[in-house]
Amino acid sequence: MREAWGDIVFRLRHVALLACAFLLVACATITEGTTQTVAVDTPGVPGATITTQSGPQIVTTPGTVSLKKGSDPLPIACTKECYVN
Repeated sequence: MREAWGDIVFRLRHVALLACAFLLVACATITEGTTQTVAVDTPGVPGATITTQSGPQIVTTPGTVSLKKGSDPLPIACTKECYVN
């Protein structure tokens, strides 16, 4: 009976180790890289101009912009002729 209990503990340790390894790999895919591509769209107003303060970058919607990852707010301006901000 004692050998069976030891076998169960041994298997549980291996399962826990595999679960931890899986979670660490998943976390690495989230934090990899210093930039992220973000899709920008203005529903109902295509062709608007988006200006970000990172860079600065200017994009016409719909489009994409590459942003540095971080926790700071990202001010943007969205403009189009005949529309009010």
